[in-house]
Amino acid sequence: MFFSLLSQVIINKHALQLFGLRVSGVNVEPCSHPCAGQPCLNDGQCKPKLDTYTCHCPLGFSNTNCEDVQEHLPTNPMFSGESYLMYRDKEVTKRVSGSRMDLQLSIRPRGHDGLIFWSSEDQAFSSKSLSSSPSPSTRDFIALGFHGGGLQLRYNLGSGEAMIAYNDSRLFDGDWHFIRVQRDKQDAYIEIDRKEVVEGSSPGRYTSLNTNKIVYLGGMPDVKQATGGRFVSSFVGCVRSMKLATDYAVKLLTQSYEGVNIEQCRKKIHS
Repeated sequence: MFFSLLSQVIINKHALQLFGLRVSGVNVEPCSHPCAGQPCLNDGQCKPKLDTYTCHCPLGFSNTNCEDVQEHLPTNPMFSGESYLMYRDKEVTKRVSGSRMDLQLSIRPRGHDGLIFWSSEDQAFSSKSLSSSPSPSTRDFIALGFHGGGLQLRYNLGSGEAMIAYNDSRLFDGDWHFIRVQRDKQDAYIEIDRKEVVEGSSPGRYTSLNTNKIVYLGGMPDVKQATGGRFVSSFVGCVRSMKLATDYAVKLLTQSYEGVNIEQCRKKIHS
């Protein structure tokens, strides 16, 4: 007799909802795994890692099983590679969609791979649910992140994808760096430390970004699947500030709708 443990099936880059879409099933029982005992406290989400697990902790909680209560929310959030902040505040989302965007970030990166910023249409990801959505190749999106040590801005307005890249190892020197992204219709650029600029343009005739009014900072659930492999993990490092539309300062923690695995940035991060 054959026994098998199964946690996830991905077909054409989409995760199959094993039970939600089933037609029938025979002799299927719960897997014997530490997550079955619900070890994560304070509404933390248990994520299997082979025979062990990690807890994804909501805002205000931390440690192995989300057992520690943070006395104060972090002022400068630190992202671990399995972290993110999600915004649904209209004052934030309306400054991302449309024909223009101006994003300013102060970051201190550590990891050479990781999604920093994301917004798209028809996206329904959160820490508690993961629903399928069209591939990024067929929907509007904008993304900023590191891939192989290079900073990439990628976006699709509906008629083809643009990718603007900047490579410089000095971004990982442990200091804070200023990153600005401006898009005016198809044209966009990345500005680094108010000194260097790289620019590009998307193909086609469409000029407006249509999103589902959700913005992610520092990552999102299942980054690799959600971005179609463009980025493989969430951001590793710290974010000190985020501005939109030139002068709108986003309150990183208090304006967020949801946050996972967010801690206070340490004074110094060693690469």
